[in-house]
Amino acid sequence: MSISKLQDILSLDECLQIVSNDLDTKPINEIKIINYEIKAADNLCGFMGEYFRLIVKAQITINTNEYSEKIFNYFIKSLPICNKLQRLHCESKGVFRKESGIYKNILPNLQRYGSEQLFAKCYLARDDLVVLEDLMQTDKRIRHLKPNEYNEKYYKLVLKYLAQLHVASMCWELKDKIDIQKDFGHILYELELTVTNEWFRTGVRSILFLAQKHPQYQYKVAQDFIKEKLCDLLENLEEFINASSSLQNAFCHRDVWGENIFFQYDEKCTSEPKTCLIVDFSSARYCPPAIDILYFLYNNLSSKEERVDLLKILLDFYYKSLSELARNLNLNLETYTRKHFDEDCQRALLPVLVQRAICEPLMKLPEGWAQKMRDEESEVYDHYMNVDRTEMFLRVSQLDKNYWDLILKPIQEIMEYFGFKGQ
Repeated sequence: MSISKLQDILSLDECLQIVSNDLDTKPINEIKIINYEIKAADNLCGFMGEYFRLIVKAQITINTNEYSEKIFNYFIKSLPICNKLQRLHCESKGVFRKESGIYKNILPNLQRYGSEQLFAKCYLARDDLVVLEDLMQTDKRIRHLKPNEYNEKYYKLVLKYLAQLHVASMCWELKDKIDIQKDFGHILYELELTVTNEWFRTGVRSILFLAQKHPQYQYKVAQDFIKEKLCDLLENLEEFINASSSLQNAFCHRDVWGENIFFQYDEKCTSEPKTCLIVDFSSARYCPPAIDILYFLYNNLSSKEERVDLLKILLDFYYKSLSELARNLNLNLETYTRKHFDEDCQRALLPVLVQRAICEPLMKLPEGWAQKMRDEESEVYDHYMNVDRTEMFLRVSQLDKNYWDLILKPIQEIMEYFGFKGQ
């Protein structure tokens, strides 16, 4: 579909449905759509989709004598429109079918047990796109943080949010007498860390390539391990990411990093945020909660030195928040004591390290580089994502002299996990 036909991704009737859902709690007699516009969202590039903004002009009638015209702004997350190869990959994986199912069947139920808004509001969910509230509207006073802006208070705000998400999930199961895995397992399928995903297999090959090149692991025992054993270990992570038969499970986001976190500030826009929201549920699973906590902390406490100082403090804070929220909702955590949580952290560490080692080279690409590749070299970009990233690493390293060192750091942590010291 060409950019000139972007309008076709939504119909007039769907725009009416979107505005109606938005105004659901207000006394409205009639809504008429005057016109609508869809345009690309600037400076946003998702690896599994494309982003757009929807502007709808509507006439709102409260009674026969009173009406007004109003502009509504929304955010669209869609299957790739312009990149046909990427669209085929997303369709084959069921990326948007999964996220649409989560928005329709799971998130509204979790929100019932949340004390604050947990998610961006969803006004339309199809198997190829979702239409959400536009969190970046200035009147909402919401923004992302740059990595160097995070501090202990921000970390704790996100951890408190995750504790609310996990407790809401546990409460939903207990009070509504449902089983998330049994009832919604067909929605919460694994998309990322599975050998049926070309993106993941390409990521594993990238780890092997970088490990073989890593200057600290050029000795024979380490190289033999990398060439003979590491691939099998990285490609068999199901036991770490599936629901556990012995530990407490919950609905987990599993992709909590900077671009998916929005902080909301008060009316005076002071330096301290009051809440946060997390978006993009395509990676969500039903599993023990520690994978959410470690993924967030390992991606934001990027230096080992910072982790030494803060990791225990933040893990303690999360579990204390989880316990307090559970107590307020009369939820018994006897199946998820602090000892269980510590065991869960050990279980979750390997998939977190692997996912970080795969994603770090993509997260650290120069600003705008991925979008430029998608626009100008779509077949090469698809090759980098789903076949081989070696050339991409070398190509970007010539543009950014720090890139190579950045993408080697997660490799070192994987090697240390398996007991290999750098030399």
